[in-house]
Amino acid sequence: MAKPFYVVNTSRGAVVDTEALVAALYEGCILGAALDVLEYENMQADSLGDVPLAMHRLMQSPHTVLTPHVAGWTVESKYKLAKVLADKMIEVLK
Repeated sequence: MAKPFYVVNTSRGAVVDTEALVAALYEGCILGAALDVLEYENMQADSLGDVPLAMHRLMQSPHTVLTPHVAGWTVESKYKLAKVLADKMIEVLK
């Protein structure tokens, strides 16, 4: 692949090594990154203080676009998920 280039990841967060991506961005080997999945996407909101330095640098980079991976979250899917969970709770409580 000719350098420099842009990285686009919409598959799985673990596909891209965040530390390597940040290093390549700051070295100019990669022009920018557009990500809707992240290596650290399983982190809980209450542990944001424990985010690795590479993730902080990625979030602060003017050469990145980060979007939520929510293509499948429709009104209908949320309703169906709530119904499935409610049905399971009712079954357990019987």
